[in-house]
Amino acid sequence: MNMCLDQLLVDLADPQQIASITLLSAVSLASGLKGEIEPLLDQGLVLNMGRAEEVLPLQPDLVLVDFFSAQPTATVLRRLGYRVEAFAFATTLDDVVATLDWMGGLLGQEARAEAEVLRFEAERAAILAASQETGPPPSLAILTPGLRLQGRETLLGDAAALAGWRNKAEDWGVETFGALSLETLITDPPDALVLALDQDTPASQQVVLLDHPALTALADDLPVMQLSSDTWVCGTRSILQAARSLLDLRATLDAKGQS
Repeated sequence: MNMCLDQLLVDLADPQQIASITLLSAVSLASGLKGEIEPLLDQGLVLNMGRAEEVLPLQPDLVLVDFFSAQPTATVLRRLGYRVEAFAFATTLDDVVATLDWMGGLLGQEARAEAEVLRFEAERAAILAASQETGPPPSLAILTPGLRLQGRETLLGDAAALAGWRNKAEDWGVETFGALSLETLITDPPDALVLALDQDTPASQQVVLLDHPALTALADDLPVMQLSSDTWVCGTRSILQAARSLLDLRATLDAKGQS
């Protein structure tokens, strides 16, 4: 009953082990499963909206939730004797590895989980090696709608560090998530800017703020990249896609400095 867990479940489990995943995985633009849903539905997979009455007819051996959503449902299912396991959202790349190990153990798919971890670590090592081939880390600001910052101690912040960036949020006293004024950004700009966009966020003043003329003018002077939420929302292997994109941004900045 969590979109990020759905991704891990589909990656590690045999199809016959999966009774249901969330509707969000089928409809969210941030879902990493959009192209894989139809075959699963053809095999009898049920989509749920996190309600106990959807789960009970399936009589699952295991229910996976996070610590925030679907908690009333999780409480009911535990009282009825169902095994419910909760996971914490990943805030580091190491957390992704730990979650893969955890999920593999729950599913009896330890070997498959170990293989995923080896792939993940090999890709992480390759990105790190590439990032160390250049000079001192330039500064990067990661913004979400409403001029919200993602600092070093976030999953995307950890991916940026892997790609060889220094998180500009440190200069502004933000370690995890925090607000940033447009004035601060303009008067003390980073070397590059990332707009981490959640495609599911409806149009609002917070979203429009990212199109502010002052921000657009700033983008004329420094590299700007948009990162879609399907690469960074979940603690899955897709976070390394974000790291690769950030490594490409670093190369763009380096090339600009040499020109």
